[in-house]
Amino acid sequence: MAEKMTRRTFMKSAAAAAAAISLSGILAGCGGGLAQDEVKLGAYTVKLYSANTHAEVQGTGGSSYKITAKADITFDKNAGGTFQELPCTGMFTGKIGAVSLNTTKPTGSLTMSNFAGLNWFMSKATVDVEMTIPTEEAYEKIAAGTPVEVTVRLNNVEGKLYIVQKGKTFLVLNTDPTPAG
Repeated sequence: MAEKMTRRTFMKSAAAAAAAISLSGILAGCGGGLAQDEVKLGAYTVKLYSANTHAEVQGTGGSSYKITAKADITFDKNAGGTFQELPCTGMFTGKIGAVSLNTTKPTGSLTMSNFAGLNWFMSKATVDVEMTIPTEEAYEKIAAGTPVEVTVRLNNVEGKLYIVQKGKTFLVLNTDPTPAG
């Protein structure tokens, strides 16, 4: 039997559909774009956080300087089932202006997979990132607000993140905070 749709039934259905559509935007995070501390590299998303600088006085009277952070590397679960071994050498490089930093961590390699079942424990890895700062002058530039440009490279795809010190806080941004000009 065919059911007749009344004006009242139509209005209820339209209101329910409108509510569902508006809620889907809220639940998806209004577009599902990248956070300011993330960069998308092919099938991977890299998030850099917990950045900090360290100055250490050596027993010889000299000092050493470094910048550290954590990185979450996430393999897109919808990118087709595969295993990938990612070498950590060259994965993160940094510079302050024209001064290159020496990356000491991470080392070795990461094995990641987005196969169904394995993706629950092999699609995300957290690594420590550590770079030595060659001079006190470069270290002081960070404290003055000069951004550290971090280049992230996975599977020959590169992206940039910027670590900026504001007071005692460190921000990670995926756009260059340096004023144009």
